[in-house]
Amino acid sequence: DSSGITLALHRPSQLSAGDLVRVGPGEVVAADVVILSGHAEVLARRRAGEFDRVLRGKGDRIEAGSRIVGGNIDCRVETPFGATTAGAECALVDRILSVLPRE
Repeated sequence: DSSGITLALHRPSQLSAGDLVRVGPGEVVAADVVILSGHAEVLARRRAGEFDRVLRGKGDRIEAGSRIVGGNIDCRVETPFGATTAGAECALVDRILSVLPRE
């Protein structure tokens, strides 16, 4: 749109540091971001498989893999998905699956 903010429905691989994205309810944050405006209830990623339900607002950071439960936020990408902890975990799982025998 004219604000320069894109919807978060892009593939994580399409996001670069500095990109502006809007994230809303039900969406998973596809990069490490900092909130520029808005407030949201977030299932914030702590580590693989563990989440905390928290409120986040302007200036707060959210890790890739966290899910927005309620609210809308405009964010700036700090770290693209491939360089995040969640991205590294996904890459590891992909590597493991690629060497397992197929049945």
